[in-house]
Amino acid sequence: MYRQRILERCGWTFFRISGSEYYRSPEKGLEKLWPKLEVLEIKPFSYQESKKRFENTEEAEKEEIREETGSEEAGRTEEAEDEGSSRNDEGEKRPIDDEIWWLRRVTAKVWFQLARWAKVQGYFEPDDRSLLFTIGKKVQFNFKYPPSPSQAKRAKKLFEKAERLGFKPE
Repeated sequence: MYRQRILERCGWTFFRISGSEYYRSPEKGLEKLWPKLEVLEIKPFSYQESKKRFENTEEAEKEEIREETGSEEAGRTEEAEDEGSSRNDEGEKRPIDDEIWWLRRVTAKVWFQLARWAKVQGYFEPDDRSLLFTIGKKVQFNFKYPPSPSQAKRAKKLFEKAERLGFKPE
């Protein structure tokens, strides 16, 4: 339950199914799940489909920018402008805090290594290690949902403390 509470604070939604109910009849055990997924507008699809959707969306956005500006350089210009900003749910740009900017310099792989290192070495509390892993996921997906300024500040402090304790990324 502890991990679930942490993930719920990060925006995850959980649906519990009794293990014995699922074991007796997996189909019946999942019957209550399907309407919940429909309400949340979650539809199953494969990794390949999701990759295609992402690539198509990204390419369509670049094409739209080219049409608006009439420039082949539009995609690169937009990327350069976005270096110091991110977009909210309405697509409006907002400035990135210094801590969040600092987090972007560290790769997702290093954040994952740090979370694992802290667990193996027994450093940091579970919620701190969870934060490090979450930051890795956010970096991996290019900050689609950036961390809060307080999360970014805490992650930066944890990273610096880990370096003092002997963490060295591979």
